Amino acid sequence: MGQFYAEKILGVPVSVSLGSEFRYREFFPYTHVFIWQFSQSGETADTLESMRLIHENNLKTITLTNVASSSMVRETDGFLLTSAGPEFAVASTKAFATQLAALYWFTHWLAYSKGLLTHGDLQRAEHELVKHQLF
Repeated sequence: MGQFYAEKILGVPVSVSLGSEFRYREFFPYTHVFIWQFSQSGETADTLESMRLIHENNLKTITLTNVASSSMVRETDGFLLTSAGPEFAVASTKAFATQLAALYWFTHWLAYSKGLLTHGDLQRAEHELVKHQLF
């Protein structure tokens, strides 16, 4: 969904990898990119190790997580907290839903900050997110 949002709203190409596969793929440290990683706990080992590899190549990371005190929050360049509350199961609808909402909002905010959307467009997107739950 994040890839869809970024390509549709920002008009930029996006490549998606699972944290468990990222470290084993060929890595091309392009400039002028940032890598956004997702982890409900902020302690997902594969994603954390991938983030460290990215930092070794002097690239920026943004973490989307639910836990403010996590290793990923401490080690990332920027973060967005979902504030979904504690999890009691591995597969979690509320963690997924809050991550989609954060992706939707952040993608619109990036488009606004790049001058691709007006302030009114951003407000409409926020209204759609809150009132109509478009995630």
